[in-house]
Amino acid sequence: MTAPCAPSTRLRLGSLRLGLVTLACVCSLSCAARTDVTRILGGQRAVELVSAPEQVEAWRLGPLPEGTAWRVATVADYPVLAGPVPLAPDQAARLSEVLLRPSTYRSSFAKGCVVQYGVRVSFVAPEARRLDVMFCFECDILTTYLDGEIAGGHDFEAARGDFVRLVRAIFPDDPEIAALSED
Repeated sequence: MTAPCAPSTRLRLGSLRLGLVTLACVCSLSCAARTDVTRILGGQRAVELVSAPEQVEAWRLGPLPEGTAWRVATVADYPVLAGPVPLAPDQAARLSEVLLRPSTYRSSFAKGCVVQYGVRVSFVAPEARRLDVMFCFECDILTTYLDGEIAGGHDFEAARGDFVRLVRAIFPDDPEIAALSED
C-alpha cells in the first residue's frame, strides 16, 4: 500500500498534467494549421514551390471571355493585361511568407460571388514545376493550380491588406490595382 501524496505534491502533479494537456493541444492546433495551409495551397509540392521558388512572376488578368464559366476555366483562359513581371527577391519572400502563414486563411465559409481573378502569381522551380496562384480581390478568394491542374484555394480576407500592398508594388501603374482597398 502506497502512502498518499502530500497536498503540495498533488498540486504539482495536477499542474504538470494540465501543462502537458495544454502543450498537446497547442501542438495539435499548430500541426492542424500547417496541414490546412498544405491543403489550401494544393499539397506538399505546392508548399515546396512557394517556400523555395527558382522564379516568381506576376500577371495582371482581364475578365474571362463571354461564355467561359470560371468554375471550369483554366489558367490559360484568362486574358493577360500585363506581365509577366518578375518579382524582386524581397517581394517574392514576402508573398511566400503571407501565403504560408496559417492566419492568412479564415475558417471556410461560403461566399455568394462569382470569382473574377485579377492577378496571377506563378512560382516556378526546376523540372518545369509550377504553382499558379490566382487572386480575386472582389471576393478575397485565391485558387491554386499545380502544373496546370486545380489544386486548392481558400478565402484570404484576413490577409487582404498584405496582398493588396504586394500587388500595388508589382503593378504600380495599374489604376484598378491602385484603387483596391486594403480592408
